[in-house]
Amino acid sequence: MSRARRIFASAVLVASTVVVSTGVPAHASSDPDAVHAAISALVEDHAALGVYADGVAFVVVLPASGPGSDATTADFQVPGARIRLTRSALTHDQVDAALADLRRRAWHAEAADYSYGLYFDAETATVAVGTDAPPEVVAPVLRAHPGVIAYRQVDTGRDSRQNDAPPHWGGAAITDGVNACSSGFTVLNAANVRFMVTAGHCFALGKAVTSPVNAHSWGTVKFREPQPTFDLELLGGSTYTNNVYKGDTVGTQTRVKGAADPGLNFTGYCRSGMVTGERCGNKVTSLTASLCVPANSCTNGLIAYSGGTTSIKGDSGAPFYAYHPDGTGILIRGLHIGHSGTTMFAHKWSTVAGRFGATIAVS
Repeated sequence: MSRARRIFASAVLVASTVVVSTGVPAHASSDPDAVHAAISALVEDHAALGVYADGVAFVVVLPASGPGSDATTADFQVPGARIRLTRSALTHDQVDAALADLRRRAWHAEAADYSYGLYFDAETATVAVGTDAPPEVVAPVLRAHPGVIAYRQVDTGRDSRQNDAPPHWGGAAITDGVNACSSGFTVLNAANVRFMVTAGHCFALGKAVTSPVNAHSWGTVKFREPQPTFDLELLGGSTYTNNVYKGDTVGTQTRVKGAADPGLNFTGYCRSGMVTGERCGNKVTSLTASLCVPANSCTNGLIAYSGGTTSIKGDSGAPFYAYHPDGTGILIRGLHIGHSGTTMFAHKWSTVAGRFGATIAVS
């Protein structure tokens, strides 16, 4: 078991019997990382559950029974370190079963729609789980492993727009191998099938779309509205969530909580594209704007907005949104498609919904 770090402050199930070795303080060595690495290797060799440093000693956590439960301080002696043993109420089998169940994400119909960070936390002697899944989704796996899992609902997810694996998020980088755009947001059709919206000028109908890094499949272009009247298309054939990247061009996540058209002259709208990242402070100046390009006529009935960082090629398809008043997520207002100087353009949400008969995914 590799070195663990404490991330939760929950109560733990640890027996009170402790054996403390004689020796020097935990970090008396001139190379404390090397000392900890040596102890971690011994933890693996002697089947302990884990180890952590408490500032005084390296604390080795033994399982309640089975392999590793009969280890002694003599098994973990490393020059320059003080060792303390403590015994968990858990066994290897309990820990391994909980980790396997969590990784399968099959305990609830919606379990696979969320992100999870999990590991055995030696300091709390529990399987620590951080997830954006709500309590009702996590409840079945907690019941299946009583006293084993320490659950906390926190912001969780991958940290790269360029390497977005399924289930996919809005605001990520997508490509057909030639062109690159941004994913928008997830919608549902009348049969509750999920699709990801992006700009229609990005990829041809039927084109396979992937992430630029590691080529994670985003499916194919299933529907493409006639251009230039509309600049919209839907990707289908993969899995899509209501997560959207926020922050810089790496990004963390926020969640879509609803959708409607924007209001004029409100300064506070955001765009989250794969090139410029999340850029807020935009003001909508028109809801009847047009964007016209060479060898093409115009796309009309658009949002015109400005005030934030100007978009760059590759931001097409990015979600345009406002933060929910309670700060817990975002409200989709449109889909970004282009710019003219510092003025940017987006399709309204009502256009997306009307053309595809779509509703916004909020879970």
